[in-house]
Amino acid sequence: MHAADVAQSVNVLLRGAAKSDFCAIDLLICFFAAACHDVAHPGVTNAFRNAIRDEGSITYNDRSVNENMHCAVTYRTLQRPGCNWLENLAAEQESVIRKSVVDIVLGTDMAHHFDNLKKF
Repeated sequence: MHAADVAQSVNVLLRGAAKSDFCAIDLLICFFAAACHDVAHPGVTNAFRNAIRDEGSITYNDRSVNENMHCAVTYRTLQRPGCNWLENLAAEQESVIRKSVVDIVLGTDMAHHFDNLKKF
């Protein structure tokens, strides 16, 4: 449900004044990132996972553990037969989409929120 709420919020934002600022690939990236940004969320924070040294904190070296996991689950899902709806894109285009989606999802780590805001 949360992913649908976020995707709808992105839809509202992108249909507004910002609509003309995005090409079709940018829109695809935004909606894809919105849909997968919390996939398989364990219901606990990065800080908690790091404090208990769970498997994710070890795998991702205590850095944006949940967000890295969301990306990994998303792209592992795309590797399943019949699930990669990006497979017919040119390799370069698929690479651009992947990099952008990963950057966006990693950017949702609230530990970096204020640093990210300073960039604008």
